[in-house]
Amino acid sequence: MGEGGNETWLRFGDAVKMLKPLGLTDQTIRNWADGGRLKSFRLGVDGRSGHRKIALSSVLGELKKAGARPPEVPGVKLPPSEQPT
Repeated sequence: MGEGGNETWLRFGDAVKMLKPLGLTDQTIRNWADGGRLKSFRLGVDGRSGHRKIALSSVLGELKKAGARPPEVPGVKLPPSEQPT
């Protein structure tokens, strides 16, 4: 699975909200997660079903590549380096 370490895991809906500045659809984000572009895992026992969790670091990386600032999403705590100034 990919749980563990010091990674912060987002609910799928929160990842969608954070990636909204890039104009991505929910399906594109699912495809990126399934294809490995976004670090993710599923909570289902078989690893192919259940709720998706997406790594905050992957989301921030995509935003950075696009030159976009992370939006404020209630319940998502950004690392100090990403906090609005």
